[in-house]
Amino acid sequence: MRTYCLLTSFFCLGAYALLTGCGGSSGNSGGGGNGGGGGSQAPTVTSISPTSVMAGSGNLALTVNGSGFLTTTTVQVGGIADPTAYVSGTQVTATVSASQLASGAQLAVIALNGSSSSGSGTPINLQVTNPSPTITSVSPTNEAAGSASPVIAVTGTGFVASTQIQVNGSARTTTYVSATQVNVTLSAADVATPGTLSLTAVNGAPGGGTSTAATVTVNDPVPFVTNLTPWYVLTGAGPTTVTVHGGNFVAASTVFVNGSSVPTTYVSASQLTFAIANQSAVGFLAITVSNPAPGGGTSAAGSLEVLVPTTAPVISSVSPTQFAAGSGASSILVYGSNFIQQLSTSPSSWVSTSTVL
Repeated sequence: MRTYCLLTSFFCLGAYALLTGCGGSSGNSGGGGNGGGGGSQAPTVTSISPTSVMAGSGNLALTVNGSGFLTTTTVQVGGIADPTAYVSGTQVTATVSASQLASGAQLAVIALNGSSSSGSGTPINLQVTNPSPTITSVSPTNEAAGSASPVIAVTGTGFVASTQIQVNGSARTTTYVSATQVNVTLSAADVATPGTLSLTAVNGAPGGGTSTAATVTVNDPVPFVTNLTPWYVLTGAGPTTVTVHGGNFVAASTVFVNGSSVPTTYVSASQLTFAIANQSAVGFLAITVSNPAPGGGTSAAGSLEVLVPTTAPVISSVSPTQFAAGSGASSILVYGSNFIQQLSTSPSSWVSTSTVL
């Protein structure tokens, strides 16, 4: 009977020791806040250093302070997960890429332990501050009126990816090239008429600002004359409307006859009309077209002949009087009277003289 009791006591003491040993660490089972591998503990972010950076900076080493950081903690800046290095349970560092710092913004800094996030806590933001832009030059400094989508290169400082060039106060399509150059595409309305355009560079908040203005001049083109219809007027005749054919004509183009301006009607970029009458002297009139400044200029002259009125032409004979069927192109001499000729040496494509039908 004594032997039985001793065995029973030994068994109970052993079981008690075993149970006590198994439960002794139960109060520390949640450890790992200083580098453990668990991912369920929610971290917090209390501060960062630096708190702001200039837009256009290179890669940034960001120190993140808080609590609950693990060796597996990841830092997101502006929603992008950046390479993160564990320092301690209260500090990690993250490398923020230059592409995230290209333009002004408020970038939220969040720490993640797996699916557990610091995002529900007090917001901590990294401020990317835009510089104040300046314009030092533009190229080209002038454009011809009517140009198709001209591009102006704007040189200066403080340009960022979001820099916008405004033309006379309105935003235009802007292409970022570098911190010292952006390109702007002018609209058709910008170059529709001659004048001066005011260009400014604008960087938005945070930071940013508007540069002083640079100017681009829109010039009238230099006109040119190709031919006139009709190519002549008669002495003593009443008003005759003459059409000037050419190019680069604008609404303000003016026709000059022997150096004197005459009332001019704009028809299109290739046609103008004017009226002429009461010419008394046979000869040639120099017809030029002038476009006003800015730009502009005067065309080379075309010739308008002044002829004496003639009676109807009379044909007395032709030679030869017949051709064999199937003959090739041949010349015919026409004899008669009251024929007229063009006295000028202008290109034959301008006009013809008396016409045989």
